[in-house]
Amino acid sequence: MQQAMKRDSAKEGRFYFRKDILTGPTTRPFYEKWFGLGKHEYTKMSLNDIFNGVENEFPGLIPLVEDYLKDLHLDVHTSCTLHRYLRFISLKASGELQTTASWMRDFVRSHPDYKQDSVVSEEINYDLMKTCQKIGNEEIQEPKLSTQHEVMRKNSKGEGVKQIFCL
Repeated sequence: MQQAMKRDSAKEGRFYFRKDILTGPTTRPFYEKWFGLGKHEYTKMSLNDIFNGVENEFPGLIPLVEDYLKDLHLDVHTSCTLHRYLRFISLKASGELQTTASWMRDFVRSHPDYKQDSVVSEEINYDLMKTCQKIGNEEIQEPKLSTQHEVMRKNSKGEGVKQIFCL
């Protein structure tokens, strides 16, 4: 728990995680593909390793879930929605997208009223909360936090139309 509470632990921390996440043998083909019948061994891994995997050591939770979802034969809409969520988690785990805590620290540090004294004034706090509200209401985009982006396009009548797409 102490590791999880450190600054930037999501990107730089290492956590104990079981290499073989199965509790016993199974007949499911997507499990057999990844795991043998070895002992339950623990090792320290980064969140990126846990979620995205380490070649020839650990497959990663996201590839396991993706293999499982393939076996379910989901409709295209559901499959695409789940893929977007898994991609978002993967990017957060790899550090390609900032954690919310890291983004908030950067916001405070770069605020013109911040004096590098660890004091978050009422003005800084207000600006932070207003910015968070605007992000939540989709009034502004913050590409460091999300895979969602918006593009202004013109419709057949020449009017500007906001389109949102996800990576």
